[in-house]
Formats: sequence, structure tokens, C-alpha cells
Amino acid sequence: MALLDFSRQDLRDRLSTLDSWQVAVFSASCAEALLPSYRRFTELEDVGDPDNVEEVLERIWAGLLEPGEGGLPSGLPDSAEVLRLLPDQDEQWNEWSACAENAIAALGLLIAFCENLDLDIAVRVAQQAYEAVDSIASSAVDPPFMDHQVAHDILAADVVQRELRRQHEAVEALANPTGHQVTVAVSLRERARAQSLGRNA
Repeated sequence: MALLDFSRQDLRDRLSTLDSWQVAVFSASCAEALLPSYRRFTELEDVGDPDNVEEVLERIWAGLLEPGEGGLPSGLPDSAEVLRLLPDQDEQWNEWSACAENAIAALGLLIAFCENLDLDIAVRVAQQAYEAVDSIASSAVDPPFMDHQVAHDILAADVVQRELRRQHEAVEALANPTGHQVTVAVSLRERARAQSLGRNA
């Protein structure tokens, strides 16, 4: 099976075929895959506000999944307010810090997408999920220097390919739903939650 890779342009082209609600669902699934890593980070450092962060994502899903699909969540906190919860890399650091940073960035970007429907922001949400698994794979390899083989090994890592496959198949499921769109969205959320970073650590 050919390796999947992350291409901002390719993803943007694929997302451009979806409507705004579908793109928001895709983006929310990417944030869902990341958020448990923020809780793991906070548990180790005794900082942050994981309950508040998770409640924000819950409100986004509630807005997306309420009766009358096609609506986008409203009344969300300012994205800058969420981004203030980013780990302080000078004072707070543990094995989950990098992924926690990606998680908070993804949530802030998701809010921004719901506000202005900019596809480039949706791509950046997905990129946060990709960068998180890339950082995990890179730490596992821990190469003295980066070369073509090392880059290939990192890309080929199970954690990276699993996330890229999840993203690819999420777009496919939204573009070609086999049932009610809300049912598809719930399924995508459940899959992202099942393989989320930090949940089973």
C-alpha cells in the first residue's frame, strides 16, 4: 500500500468540494483526535483547563449535530481566549507538551473556521493533527540528523499513517455519504475519539 503524505494544497482542493458544514465536521474530527493529549499534558503539569477546553469542543459538536444539518455552531468563545491555554514552552514541558500545543492550536483554528469559513484555516486544523503524529514518530526515531531515509521512516510510522488515513477517509465519507450526514458525522467523531492521541496512554 502506498504511503499517504500530508499536502496542504491537495487537502484544500479536496475540501473545496465540500460545503461549509462538512468542512467544519472534518475539522472538528481533527481537533477531536488531538484533545486528549491536552488533558494528558495538564495532568502531568497540573496546569491548564482541560474541562473548559473539552466543553468548547462539545459545544461545537452540539452545534454541528443538532437537528437541521447544515448549521454551524454559534456563540463560541473567541479563538484568542482558547489560544491563551497554549503550553508555556519555557516553564511547562513533558512528553505531551508538543501534542497539547497542537491540540489547543487546532481548537482555536476550528473556532476561527466556524466564524469565517476560510478553507485555509480548515487545512491548518488538519495540519495540527498531522504535526502532532509527526512529532511522536520523530521522537521515537530520534535521529542524529534528518535525511531521506529518516524522513521516509517517520512518514511510514503507524501513528502517522493512521492519522493521514483517518483524514483521507473522513473527507471521502463526507463527500460520498452512505447515510444521513449527521450519522456520518457522528461516526467520524467516534473514530477520531477512538484513535485520539493520549486517550489510551
